[in-house]
Amino acid sequence: MASRDPVDGAPLRRLMVAQDLGGAIVGPVRADIFFGWGPAAEDRAGRMNALGTEFLLLPRAAQVAQATRPE
Repeated sequence: MASRDPVDGAPLRRLMVAQDLGGAIVGPVRADIFFGWGPAAEDRAGRMNALGTEFLLLPRAAQVAQATRPE
């Protein structure tokens, strides 16, 4: 995942693992990012609403339809 930090605007690049596929994540190519525990993490998570790039790692043999960003 590549985006910008919602507090200071610094580049935010992380390797992430999809652990929760709950119903709150609606729409293609969206993610819920865990920022940790405590007031600072809560503040950062509450401000996060930025576009970013997600990369999906798949085995070479996998065939996948490409998702497009809604206009």
